[in-house]
Amino acid sequence: MNRYVAAALCAASLLFLSPLAAEAQGPFHLSPALDYGLGAGGVGLLSFDILYSKVLDKDDGIDGYAVRDKDDVWAFDRWAMHDHDKAMDTASTAGMYATAAFPLIFFAAPKEDWATIYAMYAETVFLSQGVKEFTKAFVDRDRPYMYYEGAPSSKLEDGDYHDSFFSGHATTSFAAATFTSYVFCKEFPGSKWKIPVIAAS
Repeated sequence: MNRYVAAALCAASLLFLSPLAAEAQGPFHLSPALDYGLGAGGVGLLSFDILYSKVLDKDDGIDGYAVRDKDDVWAFDRWAMHDHDKAMDTASTAGMYATAAFPLIFFAAPKEDWATIYAMYAETVFLSQGVKEFTKAFVDRDRPYMYYEGAPSSKLEDGDYHDSFFSGHATTSFAAATFTSYVFCKEFPGSKWKIPVIAAS
């Protein structure tokens, strides 16, 4: 899904859910000033990315490329480098979406808490994606496949080849996993499922 469509959905969710959150009975309660402020922060970061990458044409595509030198990559990261593998990319994306959907377990929480929990998740997605895109606007770091022959032409044309940091998959998965683990432990403090949920997420 396009990141801007996802951001728009999160914004709509936050605006729709916030008024319903007043009925929450659990450990979390929304503060209009804080929560709308966090949402606005995410909007601001994503809006900056749209301006910088689209209006100012930061996403400069290329027609071809010279294979990068692996010795230019920190030794700490070099072991994880590999050429583009479509099957691995598909599996990684599927794992990211599965992790992003894990907060659906909070439908097991009392119904009165749903609006609050999912409004907080919308904020989490908004801010994490905003920070990711803001960072990508200023940090050009080639993706691992640029150090091998056969980089996908579509990635070269749309400028994605130098947007390796922050990783979108890692950002999305980490934000969802952290949110799920923390909220579950607060929402169900005596649950025997705390450790399994933390491990799974």
